Amino acid sequence: MAKKVGIIMFSLGGGGVEKTILNLLAAKQIDLNLDILAFKNQIDYWFLLKKIQKHNRYIPILPDDKRISRLVIIPKLVYFFIRLVKIIRKHNYAILVGVEPLMWFPTYIGAKLNRLPYILVLQTPLSKMIHHQDRLLYRTFNFLLKKVINEASITICVSKGVAYDLMQFSKVNKKKIKVVYNGVDIDKVKVNILNNKRRFLKKIRKNNKIILTCGRLVLQKGHENLINSFFLLKKKIAQVKLVILGKGPLKDRLLFQINELGLNKDVFIFNFDEYPYLYFNMADVFVLTSVFEGFGNVIIEAMACGVPVISTDCDYGPREIINSRKINYPLKPIEGVQFFKYGILIPALENQTKGHTAFCEAVRVLLKTKKLIKKYKRNSYLRAKSFRIESMQEKYLESFKKLLSCNSID
Repeated sequence: MAKKVGIIMFSLGGGGVEKTILNLLAAKQIDLNLDILAFKNQIDYWFLLKKIQKHNRYIPILPDDKRISRLVIIPKLVYFFIRLVKIIRKHNYAILVGVEPLMWFPTYIGAKLNRLPYILVLQTPLSKMIHHQDRLLYRTFNFLLKKVINEASITICVSKGVAYDLMQFSKVNKKKIKVVYNGVDIDKVKVNILNNKRRFLKKIRKNNKIILTCGRLVLQKGHENLINSFFLLKKKIAQVKLVILGKGPLKDRLLFQINELGLNKDVFIFNFDEYPYLYFNMADVFVLTSVFEGFGNVIIEAMACGVPVISTDCDYGPREIINSRKINYPLKPIEGVQFFKYGILIPALENQTKGHTAFCEAVRVLLKTKKLIKKYKRNSYLRAKSFRIESMQEKYLESFKKLLSCNSID
């Protein structure tokens, strides 16, 4: 009988970690059953959810996807923990997997109550998450968080940078950390491009160059800085448009900024698309302007479409993808525009002078140099092939099976 693994995560909203876990459940293997136990019943990846293997399941803990009011948060959490423990016992899981720090505490409690080993998955730098997002929550439970990390059988980190950041925070044994890069389904990208058309993108293109970015509309992704940089770029290159693909709480704020800068006919925001590859395929340049990342899934998705990439040199991930040389942390910030084998890195756009200047220079040089575009189109695709989805699936499943074998011996 196949062993069961319970993967505890917040939701299946439109983020990189959610896509990674769904891709994992689509792996063609028969000796493990992988179930998603979701705190919130929010699904943006409907098509991917339908592609998971029949023996794997999606089990929402809370029955609806409505925003949880602060007035009912405590009763909801109590209900969540009670139901989670019941589900774990009912399905007799052999391992629990906690995805991202917000779900590590429920994973830890569920594992301890049922005497199960557990694995943690980290796709965001923990120090950045504490500083930028749930600062009060994580600092309040700082000691417990370190305990959860150190008692885990293994923590799977999405990049070397995220692993380095975790070790700095928790002092966890290096042997209990495994780096597994996210993967992209190269074959599916090709099929999706051939089978879909977006006529409105062709209207935008006409004689214009298209700059594309993709990501949730939140502060972390740096869209406000990108729009300001693009405003300066328009003064140097008239025939250029910016397309932002994503959804999130900052949409109205970004639309107001676009209107204030008089960019209504030059900057376009389109909603989240489960398969964004046609947008990538029609772009001349893909840009990532995040304040921080764990890896940068969208970079390898753009590369899989053969699109040249410009990214801020944020912590962590982009430099590991774009740079062909060996990387040792901590890193020194780059100065100006840096042309690497697989793409272009620029300083953070928060630096109003250096960042905006570097962005404009990188885009200008790339768009006017046909040899450079040809080089990055070729190298981008070659680099994407280094992050095949099959490799990611294999390494995750290998970690699960290794832990299962150790526990069966014990």
